[in-house]
Amino acid sequence: MPNNNLYKGKFIISIYDKYDNLVTVLDNAREFAFLFDKSFNTATSLLSKLFHKKILSFYHHKTMLKAFFIEDKDYS
Repeated sequence: MPNNNLYKGKFIISIYDKYDNLVTVLDNAREFAFLFDKSFNTATSLLSKLFHKKILSFYHHKTMLKAFFIEDKDYS
């Protein structure tokens, strides 16, 4: 049974700082928008660019962060 609460229905989003320390793990764009003080539209656009590797990182409060998308095999 697919979980539509995950990013693109099957990915969780892990956020790391520039030292590769885990910052947080998120389920979807709404959580990303809330945590990083972005509008939902900005969050979805930013995540799409990260997912398709058009950009490699983003900044939040002058801190460079990287996002990795981990496929949840149970929902694919």
